[in-house]
Amino acid sequence: MPLYVYRCEECGDEFTIVHSMGYDLQKKEGCNKICTLKRIPQAVQNNKKSATKQKPGKLVNQYIKEVKKELKEEKEHLKQEIKI
Repeated sequence: MPLYVYRCEECGDEFTIVHSMGYDLQKKEGCNKICTLKRIPQAVQNNKKSATKQKPGKLVNQYIKEVKKELKEEKEHLKQEIKI
Protein backbone atom coordinates (compact mmCIF):
# COMPACT_ATOMS: atom_id res chain seq x y z
CA MET A 1 0.00 0.00 0.00
CA PRO A 2 1.22 3.52 -0.73
CA LEU A 3 2.52 5.86 1.94
CA TYR A 4 0.88 9.31 2.04
CA VAL A 5 1.81 12.53 3.86
CA TYR A 6 -0.99 14.88 4.93
CA ARG A 7 -1.06 18.35 6.48
CA CYS A 8 -3.91 19.72 8.54
CA GLU A 9 -4.77 23.21 7.28
CA GLU A 10 -6.24 24.15 10.68
CA CYS A 11 -3.41 23.21 13.05
CA GLY A 12 -0.52 22.73 10.61
CA ASP A 13 0.18 19.21 11.87
CA GLU A 14 1.83 16.88 9.33
CA PHE A 15 1.51 13.13 9.53
CA THR A 16 2.19 10.04 7.44
CA ILE A 17 -0.34 7.28 6.85
CA VAL A 18 -0.58 4.14 4.76
CA HIS A 19 -3.82 3.47 2.88
CA SER A 20 -5.07 2.22 -0.46
CA MET A 21 -5.07 4.54 -3.46
CA GLY A 22 -8.87 4.72 -3.60
CA TYR A 23 -9.26 5.77 0.04
CA ASP A 24 -9.90 9.46 0.67
CA LEU A 25 -8.79 10.54 4.15
CA GLN A 26 -11.21 13.08 5.63
CA LYS A 27 -10.32 13.15 9.33
CA LYS A 28 -7.09 13.02 11.29
CA GLU A 29 -6.98 10.15 13.80
CA GLY A 30 -7.24 11.27 17.40
CA CYS A 31 -8.53 14.75 16.47
CA ASN A 32 -11.97 15.81 17.69
CA LYS A 33 -12.04 18.93 15.51
CA ILE A 34 -12.98 19.05 11.87
CA CYS A 35 -9.68 19.20 10.06
CA THR A 36 -9.13 20.30 6.51
CA LEU A 37 -6.55 17.81 5.29
CA LYS A 38 -4.36 18.39 2.30
CA ARG A 39 -2.22 15.62 0.82
CA ILE A 40 1.40 16.67 0.31
CA PRO A 41 2.87 15.30 -2.94
CA GLN A 42 5.88 13.06 -2.44
CA ALA A 43 8.59 11.96 -4.84
CA VAL A 44 7.68 8.65 -6.41
CA GLN A 45 10.23 5.91 -6.07
CA ASN A 46 10.28 3.39 -8.90
CA ASN A 47 11.72 0.06 -7.84
CA LYS A 48 11.19 -1.66 -11.18
CA LYS A 49 14.31 -2.46 -13.11
CA SER A 50 14.71 -1.13 -16.58
CA ALA A 51 13.78 -3.57 -19.32
CA THR A 52 17.00 -2.76 -21.17
CA LYS A 53 19.30 -3.67 -18.29
CA GLN A 54 20.27 -7.29 -17.84
CA LYS A 55 20.37 -9.00 -14.48
CA PRO A 56 23.89 -9.59 -13.12
CA GLY A 57 23.33 -13.36 -13.04
CA LYS A 58 22.40 -13.36 -16.71
CA LEU A 59 25.59 -11.48 -17.60
CA VAL A 60 27.69 -13.94 -15.62
CA ASN A 61 26.01 -16.92 -17.29
CA GLN A 62 26.54 -15.33 -20.72
CA TYR A 63 30.24 -14.79 -19.95
CA ILE A 64 30.63 -18.40 -18.76
CA LYS A 65 29.03 -19.71 -21.97
CA GLU A 66 31.36 -17.57 -24.11
CA VAL A 67 34.45 -18.73 -22.21
CA LYS A 68 33.38 -22.39 -22.48
CA LYS A 69 32.90 -21.93 -26.23
CA GLU A 70 36.36 -20.35 -26.58
CA LEU A 71 37.95 -23.18 -24.54
CA LYS A 72 36.23 -25.80 -26.66
CA GLU A 73 37.45 -24.12 -29.86
CA GLU A 74 40.98 -23.85 -28.46
CA LYS A 75 40.98 -27.54 -27.49
CA GLU A 76 39.87 -28.48 -30.99
CA HIS A 77 42.59 -26.28 -32.48
CA LEU A 78 45.27 -27.89 -30.25
CA LYS A 79 44.06 -31.38 -31.16
CA GLN A 80 44.41 -30.50 -34.84
CA GLU A 81 47.97 -29.23 -34.27
CA ILE A 82 48.99 -32.39 -32.40
CA LYS A 83 47.69 -34.66 -35.17
CA ILE A 84 49.79 -32.87 -37.79
